[in-house]
Order: sequence, then C-alpha cells, then structure tokens
Amino acid sequence: MDVLAVNVPAAAPTPRTILSLFPQVDWSAHVHLALVVSQTSVPYAAVASSVLFAFAPLADIRRIRDARNTLSLPFLPFFFYLLQSVMFLLYACATANTLLMLTTTLGTVMGASYVRVYYAFTDHKASARRWLSAGGLVAAILVGVVATCNPAVAALYIGVPGNAVMIMTAVSPLAKVRHIVATRDASSLPVGMSVMNAVAGGIWTLYGMLLDDMLVIFPNAVSTVVGLVQVALILRYAPAGKDKRDHVV
Repeated sequence: MDVLAVNVPAAAPTPRTILSLFPQVDWSAHVHLALVVSQTSVPYAAVASSVLFAFAPLADIRRIRDARNTLSLPFLPFFFYLLQSVMFLLYACATANTLLMLTTTLGTVMGASYVRVYYAFTDHKASARRWLSAGGLVAAILVGVVATCNPAVAALYIGVPGNAVMIMTAVSPLAKVRHIVATRDASSLPVGMSVMNAVAGGIWTLYGMLLDDMLVIFPNAVSTVVGLVQVALILRYAPAGKDKRDHVV
C-alpha cells in the first residue's frame, strides 16, 4: 500500500531562533571597555577644553582692537575669566597639581591680555578699575591662605569660591538677556566664550561624574546649561552687520 507523503510546513522562526544564528556578544565586556576608555580619555579631553577656552575670546578681542571700541561686549566675562584663572592657579600651587598649574597659567596670561585690551578701549575705566581692585584684593587674600594654611585647608578655601567665580564667568554675559530679547540683538554675547562654556562645561561635567565629585559637577553643569542658552541666543538673534557701541561693564 502506497503512503502519500505529506509536506508539513516548518515552524516559523522565533526571535530567539534568529538570535541563535549570530555569535553571542559579551555586552558586559564592551561596557567595561567603554568605561576604561572614558576614564582614560575624558581627563585629557577636559584639559584640552581648558586650553581651548583660554583662546576662545581671541576673536572678540580682535574685534575690539580693530574697532578701537568695546562695541557691545561687556567687561565682566573677561574679568571673571582672569580672576577664575588666578584663583585656580593658586589652587594648583596649594595642591601641587602640575598639569592644572600649566593650564591655569595659560588662562591667567591670556585673561590678563584680554582685560588689558578691553581696558584700553573702554569708556568706563573707573568701573573696570573697581572690579580689578576687588579682584586683586581677593587674589592677595588667597595668596596668604596658600602661604599659611596646610594644602587641604587651602584647597577648600580656594576651591569653593573658585567654583563660584567660575559660575559668574559663565553667567555674566547674560546680564542683559532682557535687552537681548527685546532688541533681538545678541551682539553683547562673547561668541567664543559662549561656545566653550557649553563644550568645556559638558566635558568637565562628565569628568566630574567619573570622579563622583559634586564640586566639579555642579559649576560645570551650570556652565554647560548657561553656555547652551547663550549659543541659542546668538543663533536666534545674530546681529546683521551692526556694531553696537553701548555696553555694560
């Protein structure tokens, strides 16, 4: 007796069956490798961003020098950047951090040159001198702290106010944010510093997360957010070839 062959359709492949055709991936190893790479590379990226930040205001300072006028750019971002660099240079001296000493020395030299050019062309020299005198007094007090306190205490006394000044460096360009929105003109925002507030702040925030250090995370997270706001304002209200001459110190 002949038996009729019946073709039974094969069962549809399941997702698990399909995945079994591919080699298994050890995701934990990949995550571990990513963490190792980030822990190795992020500190170097943070240092590089600090170096780039030191040169970020150059374009705006050249505009001031070429126009022989401060245009609409404010004094305080340049001043606070100089003060921030001086304070963290003293912090580096107190903690014997050679790498930080190099980057903050660069920031101090560049910041001093920016302030010098701005001061040469501002019509508000008296106000600028008051800020510079106050900054000099703060620096002198902190030099005394470094000279008389042990490194741990000196680092605390310099690091906390240094973080406050870092936040002021980032926030100070937004002092005229209402005027910027009302006039639809963002020419009072320093472009280079605004961009680097976002970029460097983001990198240092990530580095702080790797260190699990809120003293690093908080001021840099603020700088990142403020920098992004400034960049958004620059893109939204870019001046159309206007050279404003009124500015705020």
